[in-house]
Amino acid sequence: MNADSQRACVLCPPHSSTAGEKSTSAADCICEPDYYLYANATSYVDASPCRACPIGTHCDRAGATLRDIPVRAGYYRAS
Repeated sequence: MNADSQRACVLCPPHSSTAGEKSTSAADCICEPDYYLYANATSYVDASPCRACPIGTHCDRAGATLRDIPVRAGYYRAS
């Protein structure tokens, strides 16, 4: 492989990673557990699209969005 065909690896935004190897786009980045994709973020290309999960949510899996984070007993989500 010559220098022209090699590309530098680029880190995913803070608090995100890829699900596996050989990712080729920022769109492959997902928020880590305990973080969710911020509603105003248009994509993982944004500088800081992942926010800490709110108190009262159960956010233990990667790739969560605010819409799909389960709410713990004793809390509710206004719609």
